[in-house]
Amino acid sequence: MRILILTNAASGKGRSATLANAAQAALNAQDHNTTLVPLAPDWESHAQGAELIVACGGDGTLSAAAPAAARLAIPVYHLPRGTENLFARHFRMRADPDQLLRAAAARRIQRCDLCTCTISAPDAPPSERSFVLMCSVGIDADVLHALAARRRGPISHASYTIPVLASLANPIVRALTIEADGQTVVDRVRGHAIISNCPRYALGIDPSRDASMADGLLDLFFIPSASRARNLAWAALAISRVGRRALSIVRARASRLTIRIEGDHPNARNFQLDGEAVSSRSPELTLRALPGALPVLLPD
Repeated sequence: MRILILTNAASGKGRSATLANAAQAALNAQDHNTTLVPLAPDWESHAQGAELIVACGGDGTLSAAAPAAARLAIPVYHLPRGTENLFARHFRMRADPDQLLRAAAARRIQRCDLCTCTISAPDAPPSERSFVLMCSVGIDADVLHALAARRRGPISHASYTIPVLASLANPIVRALTIEADGQTVVDRVRGHAIISNCPRYALGIDPSRDASMADGLLDLFFIPSASRARNLAWAALAISRVGRRALSIVRARASRLTIRIEGDHPNARNFQLDGEAVSSRSPELTLRALPGALPVLLPD
């Protein structure tokens, strides 16, 4: 099999290169034809003719590989070397070259949903980005933006401590209007929105535990919150995993979600996709699920 191994040197405290090299050696020993490519703007030029893309890194690496894998109809496999590794955890993929070898031999493929986020603004043409796991607008996205501003290399869970405390102490106030398949489910309410394609989320919080990656739908979890005290309360509830049962939460499931963001803070319209901070001046996001667009190589 012709296999492209995409590796991100910033993942896994810098250890993803070691895992990628071990995987390449194991695959070559089984007569696979492998190419090892660092995650860079031109990596897709190496994907032509590949029969498998192995993303070695964190969820951001997998997310970067997914659009090309979907467009070229190449199965993708995640060798996890990031902080959360939600995609790998969902499919029970391990940082184990031997498991990858067995998966390559079995060649069991499952088609999953790939999602798109269209960013619209009155003074600019719309742009589109893809995601696999989730999108969010709110405090968790603000934490990721604060972390990105401080980041100087590989990170760990401890790296989030200061950004979390800073975001809780000085929250960004924004009001959201959300439509699910054309029906308004949140109307100019201050709070935080998490849109899930995958049932897993960071720190095991898992707000949408019933989300499916193969149903062509996105799961909305909206948390109303208009004050610092409410944010602190929600954080405590989320960590204890009690908050997802609160009656004030708005839930919806749809193939298309539109989010309009209002707020005076210069960063009010920032959001995140698959754990990557996205800066935006756009007041509107449109999220869609593309059913079965992403082929995934399943582990043994």
